[in-house]
Amino acid sequence: MEQAKLGDQVACPCNGGPHRIVSAASTTFVDGLPVARVGDRSSCGASITSGLDWYPIEGAAAAIHGSETSCRGVVIAAASAITGQPRGGASATSLPTVQPPRYNRRVVFRDEFGAPLAHETYRLVLEGGDTKEGQTNAQGEADLMDSDLATKVVDILIRGD
Repeated sequence: MEQAKLGDQVACPCNGGPHRIVSAASTTFVDGLPVARVGDRSSCGASITSGLDWYPIEGAAAAIHGSETSCRGVVIAAASAITGQPRGGASATSLPTVQPPRYNRRVVFRDEFGAPLAHETYRLVLEGGDTKEGQTNAQGEADLMDSDLATKVVDILIRGD
């Protein structure tokens, strides 16, 4: 549906036609010209009487190619802007809830030869100052605390028994 704008023609039965749209919106433009709406006037004195109720422009329905006028005329739009009809998109209530990501990294402690440090007591100091203490398992693994923040380990303390 082509949007009508200031200067577009109105094919009407009035003398001296075709006439042109002579009033339009003050803040909405198509092709650099103000967009026509229901209530805007033609040079014959008639006003545009039909448009897109679902597409208000400055409080009035947008006029398009084929909109009618009060003198039984028809707007002949010549804009490059094509307006599509709404298709009943999804409502906001049907959108899935997005959960923030959760982080749970595993740290593996190894000695200088690459062997796991099994059953060692440790303390991790995380970015932001949080700490996690525990004991490694048989594979030298320690779980970091669950978090919704991606944190870095900034210090590791191992206490051998």
